[in-house]
Amino acid sequence: KKAIQQLIQAIEKAENPEEIQSSIFDSARSNALNPRDFFKKLYQIFLGRDRGPRLGPYIWDLGKDRAISILREAISSS
Repeated sequence: KKAIQQLIQAIEKAENPEEIQSSIFDSARSNALNPRDFFKKLYQIFLGRDRGPRLGPYIWDLGKDRAISILREAISSS
């Protein structure tokens, strides 16, 4: 949960897809999570499966507000 909240803050500030991509790694590491497991969790939240496209560009294309809304919903339902 804490890693996702940190990621939400990073997405809000991100100015390009690469910043989002690197913030996923940063959020995982700073919360002692394996980045692979964190990516898997995010793919489950966004796509309902264990893998998918690069998340930075995917979140950027989805739209920051929409992505944040999906993540907040995931936090509140967990």
